[in-house]
Amino acid sequence: MSMRRAAALALVVALATTAPAHAVAPPVPRDAIEIDFRTGGDERIVEDVVRPYQPLELTWRADAGAVLLLWLADADRSLVLHVVTPSGTRWIEGAQSGPDGLRLNLAESGVHRLLVAVSADAARAGKAAAFRLRMKLLR
Repeated sequence: MSMRRAAALALVVALATTAPAHAVAPPVPRDAIEIDFRTGGDERIVEDVVRPYQPLELTWRADAGAVLLLWLADADRSLVLHVVTPSGTRWIEGAQSGPDGLRLNLAESGVHRLLVAVSADAARAGKAAAFRLRMKLLR
């Protein structure tokens, strides 16, 4: 048997007898929270904690032409916002609201999705973050 063939056979045996790596399962997805602006006024406050790779999803129904105002507050500013339109387009990725908030002019009617997520850098560091999100829908 040639040296090359013996080395290849040794590699195959070593790989076949090596224990598999222990992968960590991804976190269980959280259930979406539906925000109903049709009852109880046009403003809502959501307070929660977001963990790495486990965003909080909020959904709401709105008509085209409505304006959504968002104010996100978290102590370390490690959270970001992602917005998905009713047609499934990822409209906003990784936004942070400033002191005056974030103004979204909604161009589509239907159910919109907002994800509050830990930023990539903070997620790699394993940081969770408590937040307060104020939402106001102007029709």
